[in-house]
This record gives sequence, structure tokens and C-alpha cells, in this order.
Amino acid sequence: MPSHPKSSFFPTLDSLVIITSLAFCLRLFAVLPSSFPLNDGGMFYTMVQDIQAAGFKLPMFTSFNSSLIPFAYPPLSLYVTALLNTLPLPLLSLFRFLPLVVSTLTVPAFFLLAKQVLKSKDVLLATLIFTLLPRSFEWQIMGGGITRSFGQLFSILTLAYSAKFFRQSSKTYFLISSLLLALTIISHLELTFFAVSSLIFLTLHFTPNFSGIKKVSAIILTSLILTSPWWMLILTRHGLSPFLNAAASGLQAFDPTSYTLFLTLSSVTDEVFLPVLGTLTLLGLVVTIQKRAWWLLSWFYLPIIIAPRNFLNFIVVPMSLVITHAVTSLLLPFFTHIIKPFSFRSLLALLIIPLYLLVSAIAFILPDNRYFDSVSSSEKTAIEWVKQYTPPNSRFLILSPQIFSSWGMDSLLEWFPALSQRISLATPQGTEWLPNHEFRLRKKLHQKIKGCYLQDPSCLESIFSSPTFRSLPIFQYILISRDNSLLSQACEVCLLTQQLQNSPRYKSVYQNPQVTIFSFSP
Repeated sequence: MPSHPKSSFFPTLDSLVIITSLAFCLRLFAVLPSSFPLNDGGMFYTMVQDIQAAGFKLPMFTSFNSSLIPFAYPPLSLYVTALLNTLPLPLLSLFRFLPLVVSTLTVPAFFLLAKQVLKSKDVLLATLIFTLLPRSFEWQIMGGGITRSFGQLFSILTLAYSAKFFRQSSKTYFLISSLLLALTIISHLELTFFAVSSLIFLTLHFTPNFSGIKKVSAIILTSLILTSPWWMLILTRHGLSPFLNAAASGLQAFDPTSYTLFLTLSSVTDEVFLPVLGTLTLLGLVVTIQKRAWWLLSWFYLPIIIAPRNFLNFIVVPMSLVITHAVTSLLLPFFTHIIKPFSFRSLLALLIIPLYLLVSAIAFILPDNRYFDSVSSSEKTAIEWVKQYTPPNSRFLILSPQIFSSWGMDSLLEWFPALSQRISLATPQGTEWLPNHEFRLRKKLHQKIKGCYLQDPSCLESIFSSPTFRSLPIFQYILISRDNSLLSQACEVCLLTQQLQNSPRYKSVYQNPQVTIFSFSP
């Protein structure tokens, strides 16, 4: 592909700075309304503390939720966070703002990749599209983005420099590509699979021959050698079991009906209003077929196969390229054909879609977005009481306001064991590394408990006497958090709270305006 002429370098750089600044502002405005990390991250918070407690040696297990979870998770971002915390920077503040900063850097990283696979005139457009796609940042700026943001950044940079290597066969680009893939490996495993498999499709685009296979193999082999001190230590300690268990838990999420998400376009792009980017995605796929860009078409559908649980977070890179094809091949020719004389009206017509997308992106980051829930001040106060006044290893059932959300978007469910150092029986996070389908069991328990919100206490007790959950110890406390927002028209846990207050087997031991805690005597 032709490179940018020197005369256009500074205008291009200025445009990239503007787009990157826009990306930073979108992320910042999503993070600032909450004084606590968004959504998840409690397990990683505990793992950072485990690293610090071990004197920065890699622990064998994490203390999260007292579950003896192998510390097999790629540790790079956890060590970076632990080191930054020694400056000192408050650990919770790092979980709020470090993912935001790293996620912003993915924008110039994507620009470098787009330069390799698109025409020069389309690169900035693709970068802007990537910036405005909610899926390019929503999961990366959460507390759990402390790992996801690093993985996304290094995976995109791996693809960008590998593409340069495929085109120029430079030893420098080979070494940079191998190092970046190594950094991806020790940042995030699913994004490693995405990066490695994406390299194959880039090879099909640039060097579809045996030479390309050798180049990809050399990058992968070198990155494995560079990361061998980490993965050999993990294999020595735990064997392959944690990785096989984690992979199996991901495959459990595979559902052929997931393919229909590509037809419900707003579900793919998470747009607030009309699915403009979703529609352009569909049109872009038509263009890729017309142009016989099979490598891009295959790359687009790849994440749903290799990462069915999180494929919507990985598809954003090829999706941005697909949408760019739709805009440059269909949309712009259409506008330029019907609006030939330049005028204010023609300028407005050309800008109406990008302005609409900007408004949609801003609307997405407004407060009360379901992705950006966080632990409230009342919940933090209750957790502090639990840490101070309940015995160690006390077992809790957490009934949060997130009745309609999945376990992965229940912030209280994950942060409770991290902050209280007590056991949450229905928290699935981390159990994907454990054997005997523990992950599936905890997810089922979480669903069963939510089914008791509108029933009496016997519903909760009967769960633990059922054959499915008989192996689990019964709870000793119940923590109920209510949604006190003005927008909430219903209290799903109010009936259960009243029933518990009237039951002789339950005693209210703590209460604040949002949270009530009951002890249980079997």
C-alpha cells in the first residue's frame, strides 16, 4: 500500500491527535461520574494485592474468594499496576484510570494497522470509525479492563508491525512483532488467540504462500520463547489443567444462535439509537464479498469461533475495516453523486452521519448505562462493616439490584469478596480455572438465586438442598442491596427483604439506606 507523502504527514498527525483526544474524552466522561472502578475487576484487584504480599514473586494461587484459584492468569498488567501502586498511586484509582489511558492508546495503534491494510486516504476514516464504536472501549475502561486494555493494545500493535514485516521482511519488524505478541501473551489469553489467528488472515492478504507461513511461524515461535519463563513456571506448578478448564468454560458459551446477532445489528455495535454502524457493517460485508476480500470476511467472523463468550469485544478491529469499505465504496460515492455543487447544505449532508455517530457515542457514555454500573458508596460502607464485624471465611449470598444483568455485569458480586475478604458463594469470576465444571456450577447458582428475589426465604434454602448444589456449603449471611435511584420504579428484592425480617431464622445485623444484611441460623 502507498505510504503517506511527506507533505501530508503533519496534517495527518494533527488529525490523529484530534481523533485520539476525542477517544480520551469519550472514555474519561464515562469513567468520571463514578468514584469507583466501573463494573468488574475485583478479582484482578485481589491478584495485584497477592503479588505485593508475595514480595512481587508470582503466587501459586490467588486469595480471591478463598477458592484456591491457580494464579495462571497472564500477569503483565497486574505487575504494572502493582509497581505503579508503590509510587504511591491509590490502587482503586489505578483501576479507574489506567485502563482508560491504555485503551486510549489503542486508537493510534489501530491507525498504524489501518495504514498497512487500507488505502492512505481511508486510514483516518477507519480510525475515526474505530473510535466511535462503543465496543472499542466499553469493556476496556472497566475495572477488569486493567488486563483487557493491555491485551487489546498489544494485539493491535502486533498485527500492525506483523503486517509491516509481511510486506518488507525487515529483521527489525520481525523482532518488534515477536516482542509485541509476547506482550500480548502475558497480558490476555483470549486476545492472544485473536492476535495469532488474525496473523493468519493477514498472511493470506500479504503473502499467501509458504513464505508467509514461515514468517507467521517464526513470530509465534519467537514470542513463545520470550514468554517461556512464565508459561513453563505455570505448567510446572499446575500443568495444563487451568488452561484446559478456562478454554472449556469459553466453549460452553458457544451457541449457534449467536450468529443471529449479526442480523440484530444494534446488538453487534451497541448503538444507543439507530444501528447506523451496524447497517454499514452489513453493507461492508457485501462489499468485501463483491471485492473478493475473503481474508477480511473470514477475519470478521473469526472471533465468534475462537472466543464465543467475548467475540463482540474482539470483532471491533475487522469490523472497523469492513465499515470503512462500506463508507468509501457506497456511501461517499452516493453523496458525491447527488450533491455535486458545494454548499452549506451539501456540507451538512456529508457531515450528518459522523455527527449522528458522535451524538450516539456521547449518549452511550451518559450515566445509567448498564455497562457502567459500579459499587455504590452505601455498598462500600456495608462491605467495610462486613470486613470488620463478621468472622473470616464467612459465607455470603449477594443479592444485588442487577436482577436483569448477567453475572459478568454485576459489579457488587465480584467486588464484594475482593473488598471484604469474605466468601461470596455465587461469584463465578475466576472459577473458570477450576476443574469439575465449577464455573458452570457457580453460574447456575447465580441464576437460581436471582429467581428467588420475588419469593420467600425457603426458595434460597431449597437451592442448597438440591442435588445440583448439595456439594456447596450453605450460606451464613445474606446481603441485599436495593436500587434506590429515582429512575427505578420497582424493588425486586423488597418482598424477600420483608419475608426475611419476619422469619425467626434470620436476623437483621446491619442496615443502611441501600443495604441490609441478615445472619442465618439453620
